[in-house]
Amino acid sequence: MNPRARRILRRTFIAAFFIIAPAIILSTAGYRYNFSRQRFERTGAMLVETRPADASVSLGGVPQKSLTPARLQGLSPGPYSVRVEKPGYLAWEKTVSVRSRETTFLNDIALFRDTAPSVYADPGETFDASFSHDARYAAAVAATGAGAELVIIDLRDGSAVVPYRSSAGADEVRLAWSRDGRRLLIVHEGREPEHLLWEASEPGGVRDLSEELSLAIDAAAWAQDDDRLYAAADGELYEIDMLFAFASSVGPAPSAFVVAGGTVYGILPGSPARLVKHRLGGDAYETVAELPSADFTPLPGRDRKIAYVSPAAERLFIIDPASGRQEAFEGRGAGGAWSADGRRLLYWNDLEVHIYDAQGGSDTLVTRLSGPIRQAAWHRPEWSAVYASGDTLFAVETSDRFGRVTVPLAAFDGLRAFAMSRNGDWLYAFGRRGDQDALWRLRLR
Repeated sequence: MNPRARRILRRTFIAAFFIIAPAIILSTAGYRYNFSRQRFERTGAMLVETRPADASVSLGGVPQKSLTPARLQGLSPGPYSVRVEKPGYLAWEKTVSVRSRETTFLNDIALFRDTAPSVYADPGETFDASFSHDARYAAAVAATGAGAELVIIDLRDGSAVVPYRSSAGADEVRLAWSRDGRRLLIVHEGREPEHLLWEASEPGGVRDLSEELSLAIDAAAWAQDDDRLYAAADGELYEIDMLFAFASSVGPAPSAFVVAGGTVYGILPGSPARLVKHRLGGDAYETVAELPSADFTPLPGRDRKIAYVSPAAERLFIIDPASGRQEAFEGRGAGGAWSADGRRLLYWNDLEVHIYDAQGGSDTLVTRLSGPIRQAAWHRPEWSAVYASGDTLFAVETSDRFGRVTVPLAAFDGLRAFAMSRNGDWLYAFGRRGDQDALWRLRLR
């Protein structure tokens, strides 16, 4: 090699060293060259966790090597289209931002099975349908040629019992489960309402509470914070001892009463109607809030939080005695469901789903639609909620970080009620698909 070529080669190596060496040092220190911004920037990272795990991750259409839980490092700051996929599951996709020297956490991704509902039990055409709070039992009132019958289905194995038949119309029967899900209150609404009790320990029949207690019961309801039953008769409220069939008076009975934490809540008609309370055994009412009418019914709650809803007027009132706030929260809602910890209420009206945080007093819009919303429920571990818009079920994320992902789950031709199993693996729904009216089961994960 001649001297001139050696000089050129030496100068090339020196120039390359001064160009490449800083790049290597910067790369080692966590910097990358951003070609769109034409500068070096400190990188960030992304942690992607899913339930279930072992899902593949793509960034901007580029598959990543790691399955979830995946830690993706050395990412230039900026937006990324993230797609998560797992065979047999619906894909999850969202655009998220990565910041310099920060980790972006996507650690609450729920993946849902890509499956169709299957018939789990066939009680026929049903009217009122209800699921126990622990999602162990489903109950439905089915119409018969002679009136109606009560069908109770054990969701563990699909077995069914018919403990009660009546000549009353199916649309006159209302159902209410105890907190532990082992007892069901059956109310025949009419001129002379009947109050019956079904117990899982004796699944083949029902008990007539009015007859056993020798009370002309006007209304009955379970306590909100335990499994005690209370009944109103002739303006008096009674605590029911179901073991000994004994009723003891605990004070006056307002309409639409709720018992929680040793306190009775209820509504006194008037102009205006009042939401009131009194201690068990006492008779002095204290006004909690004024209501536009007396046409409100209680929502089952948790941890002594009280909620009243007027489905026809779509008005919702929530009282949390432990919060220190004197006013009741008022929202536009037709129904609701409390979270497992009793802190958040998922509620809905005809076009919207909201989450009210009773601890902080905040109210968040989850989704707004153009079609009617029939019901919503939490999906454990409460990263998502499931709602019915018309006759179609959807899952939506409860966190609004980087926007909420919504996925369709199943479509029905007529949907009445649904519930999730406690572990979130299954969804059960009373409804019609095609020409079959049944209790359906859908695998969620």
